[in-house]
Amino acid sequence: MHIPLYRTLQMCRELWQASRCGAGDFPVVAVGSALQQPEVRHRLQDYVDLLITDLRTASVAAGAPPLETVFFGGGTPSLIPPPLLQEILDALHSKFGIADDAEISMEADPGTFDGERLEAYMAAGVTRFSVGVQAFQQSLLEACGRSHGLDDVEAALAAVVAAGPRSWSLDLISGLPDLKREQWQHSLRRAIQAGAPHISVYDLQVEAGTPFGKWHDAGRLSLPTDEDGAAMYADASQMLREAGYEHYELSNYALPGHQCRHNLVYWSGSRPFYGFGLGAASCLAGRRATRPRAMHQYREWVRAGCDESTCISATDAGDAADQLLDTVMLQLRLGAGLDLDAVAASHG
Repeated sequence: MHIPLYRTLQMCRELWQASRCGAGDFPVVAVGSALQQPEVRHRLQDYVDLLITDLRTASVAAGAPPLETVFFGGGTPSLIPPPLLQEILDALHSKFGIADDAEISMEADPGTFDGERLEAYMAAGVTRFSVGVQAFQQSLLEACGRSHGLDDVEAALAAVVAAGPRSWSLDLISGLPDLKREQWQHSLRRAIQAGAPHISVYDLQVEAGTPFGKWHDAGRLSLPTDEDGAAMYADASQMLREAGYEHYELSNYALPGHQCRHNLVYWSGSRPFYGFGLGAASCLAGRRATRPRAMHQYREWVRAGCDESTCISATDAGDAADQLLDTVMLQLRLGAGLDLDAVAASHG
């Protein structure tokens, strides 16, 4: 059985980034820019201690195989000092075991790391980085409230290439405000030129309650038309496939041997996964549970014993028809399509 783990390190670079980044709708712990300040380091250590307590309370079946994938996601996991990441991975080894060939991924934002930091993460066990470039235009990065600029992007890509991880991904966002098709095509060409073995192409989602959501409701957000959005999606598929990438999932492209093993588990729709940390979701024995999204609530939840039955969005296995619908919906995202034999075996 392939058992993955999603680990949230929900931190943002700036104390004000949660409101500055217009599209973000994820829970974060604002740690500020001065990561060496004792107060900030204490807050980071406090969160890591909560995470480790969270994972240590998880139930593990006798004879369960070791973890085959681990994904550090969230706000900006690359803000965590490498020694704290090592603490988490050591705890995972102790609790679950980690397979020798495990894929251990980390999201990393430009401007938060250099080559030395990447090498330290790799020494701790990270095998794959997902670099949140989003765009190759300074004006677009500023418009969507990213804390990094184009110079940071170029430095980050050079650092990843020099570090030479087993694999890495470059993330782009289409549908950004005022994004023109020729700009989008330029970003795709730059992503290919960067040599990324995996490229993720996500369409902007305007979420209620975010700055983008408020601007959209007020008519102040100039987004590409549906026709332009469809054309940009087609551009990505054509340009990346012509460059040798397999369009293996709705929003993801990979060179041979570089598909994201972790996310393939989610898209299978039928495999269990652990989730630990602020706002993280798990699915075990058909039961889904999402941990508290506010830091004070998460801290109280952990200190109370990490009872998943009290999680927000906690649901039991539920109706078999709903489970089947989830599996069909998720597998149809894959280029391989729906595995009817596997669906029949899992759902009857």
